[in-house]
Amino acid sequence: MMSSDHHEARRRLAERWRHPTALRVFRTLSLGWAVLLLLSAAQQGVLAFTVSPGMMMALEPPVQLTATALGVAASLLYVRRSQRLAPELQMLPVRAR
Repeated sequence: MMSSDHHEARRRLAERWRHPTALRVFRTLSLGWAVLLLLSAAQQGVLAFTVSPGMMMALEPPVQLTATALGVAASLLYVRRSQRLAPELQMLPVRAR
């Protein structure tokens, strides 16, 4: 019973994800990550043509890690704020108090 697929749960989940606010959140996140990836690609190209290969290998991992961490943090903050404004969505789990 616990592992079976429940039609009602799927229907409620589909309704929640089709909500206009959820669609706006996903659109914004998609655009934000696209910009971040394009900027990362441009930064990698500039580094590849301006510094030595050894310097590129030394600089790229920390820069990539920092950019990804900032992107994840910004995404989580944005989704949390959106969830606070539209609590019916509950896109992320909420801790019980």
